[in-house]
Amino acid sequence: MVSLYHLSWLALVGFVCQHVAGILSRRQRRQSAKVAPGPRGWPFLGSAPELAAADINGIIGIFKKWAQQYGSITQFSAMGDKQVILTEEKDARELFVKRGAKYSDRGAPHAVEYISMKQNPGFRPRDVRSPSDPFIHHNETFTAELMNSFRPDHFPSNVFPVLRKMPTWLLPSLRTMERLRKEYVGEMWAFRSKIEKLVKAGSASECIYKHFLLNRDEYSVSDEESVHTFQAMIDGGTRSPHNNLLTFLFLMMEFPEWQKKLQEEVDKVVGKDRMPSYADIPNLPTVRAIVKETVRYRSVVAEMGIGHCLQQDDIYEGYFFEKGTVFNALFSSILMDKDIYPDGKFFNPARWLEPSYPTYKEPLTTYPNCQGFPAFGYGRRACPGVDFAERTLTIMFAKLGWTLNIGWPKDENGNELRETLQYEPVPAPRPLKFGCKLAARDADRTKIVERAAANLSLS
Repeated sequence: MVSLYHLSWLALVGFVCQHVAGILSRRQRRQSAKVAPGPRGWPFLGSAPELAAADINGIIGIFKKWAQQYGSITQFSAMGDKQVILTEEKDARELFVKRGAKYSDRGAPHAVEYISMKQNPGFRPRDVRSPSDPFIHHNETFTAELMNSFRPDHFPSNVFPVLRKMPTWLLPSLRTMERLRKEYVGEMWAFRSKIEKLVKAGSASECIYKHFLLNRDEYSVSDEESVHTFQAMIDGGTRSPHNNLLTFLFLMMEFPEWQKKLQEEVDKVVGKDRMPSYADIPNLPTVRAIVKETVRYRSVVAEMGIGHCLQQDDIYEGYFFEKGTVFNALFSSILMDKDIYPDGKFFNPARWLEPSYPTYKEPLTTYPNCQGFPAFGYGRRACPGVDFAERTLTIMFAKLGWTLNIGWPKDENGNELRETLQYEPVPAPRPLKFGCKLAARDADRTKIVERAAANLSLS
């Protein structure tokens, strides 16, 4: 009879053998796998010197050049930090969606992580009382500074890890990071304190933060997690919808035939006696197509989103990727893929409306929509507000088309003052200033809008 003592030893030996076999198996897989192609870079420095001198647009250009040279999966290193560029939809979807459990950590630049303490950046709280509330302008200024924290030409510690160990007084960029961090932390908690006081006094306006505080025990999150969560909501609404709206205005001037189609559809569905409502959205496929094409033409996460960090070693397409490698989806390539988006460099909402295009789906009461669309990110790191963003943009575009004619401004001789659409060199970029002429379509519509505005309250 085998004793318990012997069984224990057998179990231990079996466990050790299994563990060793697993290590040997992983080592064998790693040795048999290839290293993804990419630039060799400088000894120790890797590609850091080339990237550190570039803004976001410059980095995009470098990544595109490497992709053309090395292929759709390109790996490089910067001071030992390994990164991979993905330029095809199938690879991004396989890794970020199907293998999302491994590829859903974040790989934000060092300056962003420092300012936000590895949480979401840019919390600028106050109770907004009007569209011209100082909070909106202040938040815009602060968020613009935070967007610059992605730029290695402004914050070299993003690509040179050795700089992260230096005292903050030594470099201007480190002092800027420290200032932004203190401002971020101080005002974030000041906002929470203000809302708590208003709730206790019974004078807080209806908002999700008030609901959270009144039902605090129902949520298993810490106070710090809660303030960062609400920050994400504010940050998501600060730039992206506004940026898409500005892009839409430009595109309606540049492609007036689509402005005409939008107005014709809205007039047919809605009529002239009321503004469009959310109930009209299923019957506005052209408006939804213009929304989707606008965010494809210029993604809400710009040409490159925030990286996905690999949480454990993996092999894909015969390439070995080490834990900690940051994967970047190059949206400027993915959303211009010729096989998926013929004539992808052109603004063409018809690709979502006509059966001759590979992107067409029906019924048109449901499609096109932005569910699972790469422009909003992938997998577990996709924008959680995609439904809200899509509906908001659809109703905004519909109301603008119902109310206004959008056109180029003209000089004293009646010549159009046309411009080229350009963007800030940061993530979630805003279009640079351009001229735009907005004219009411007719007096009756103007009166309807004025009555609606008179009844609007933000208090």
